[in-house]
Amino acid sequence: MSPVEKTFPEVPSSEAKRVRVWVRVLIVVSTLSALASAWVGIYKRFNPELPYKTAQRLADDPMSVTRHVRINGVDLWIPVPYFMSGHTPAVVPQKDVLLVVTYPEYEPLRKTEHELWLEDEWIAQHIRWLIQDASKMISREQKAAVAMSATKATVFHGMQYGLKFYSRPDGVKSGRPELWFEGSESKPDSLIMCSVILTPRSHPQCDLNVWADGFWYHISFDKTLLPDWRHIKTRILTISRSFLRNTSQSSTSSNNGE
Repeated sequence: MSPVEKTFPEVPSSEAKRVRVWVRVLIVVSTLSALASAWVGIYKRFNPELPYKTAQRLADDPMSVTRHVRINGVDLWIPVPYFMSGHTPAVVPQKDVLLVVTYPEYEPLRKTEHELWLEDEWIAQHIRWLIQDASKMISREQKAAVAMSATKATVFHGMQYGLKFYSRPDGVKSGRPELWFEGSESKPDSLIMCSVILTPRSHPQCDLNVWADGFWYHISFDKTLLPDWRHIKTRILTISRSFLRNTSQSSTSSNNGE
C-alpha cells in the first residue's frame, strides 16, 4: 500500500492576518456605533431637547420657527419655543397642545425644568396651558356641576380676588378642596380649582378653566399667583390668539427639528 499523504492547512500570510484584524475591528466599530446610535435615540426620546434650543438651531430668530396645528377646525401657527415638550406635533389636526411660559415675563423657557429646579426658580415662576378642542370636552355647565360634586366644595366664603370662593366642609377629604368661580356657578366664565398646603413642602397648584374661541383652555399655575388670575387669563388668551396668523408668515420644522 502506498503511504497516505498528509496535508496541512496553509499558514496564512502576514497580509491575510492584517485583513482579518481589520475585519474584526470594523465589526467592533460598527457594533459600537449601532449601540451608540440606539442609546442617543433612547436618550433623546426621554430627554428631548428644549424647544427653544431646537428653534435656535434652525433660525436666528427662534420665534420665527413655528408648528402648524389644527384644533377644532381652527389653524394655529405656534412658535416652537412655547411648546412644553421637545417632541412638538408634526401633523394636523391635533386634539390639543401643551405650552409653557415663564412668569411674570410670559416668555418661552430658555432653560430646562431641571436647570430651573437646580436654581430654585421653577416653582411659582411658570405657567402651563393646554389648548384643547372644546367640542371634545364637556360643557362649562357640566364641568361646573362635576367640579362641585367631585370636590364637595359647598361652603361659600364670599368674594375674593373678584371670584366666588367655595371650600369643602371640615372633615371632607376628597378632591381638590377649593373652587373659585368667575360669574355664575352654574355657567362660569372661568372655573378655578385649587389645592391647599398639606405640608411645609407643599406647593399647591391651581387649574384655571376657560372656554373661548372654540377651545377649552386649561391653565395651571402655583397658588401663590391666584391673586393675579385675571391678568394670567388675559395674557394667555392674548398669546394663544396671536397664533392665528397668515401662513406666509410662518415656517415649519420637522418633529425633531431636523
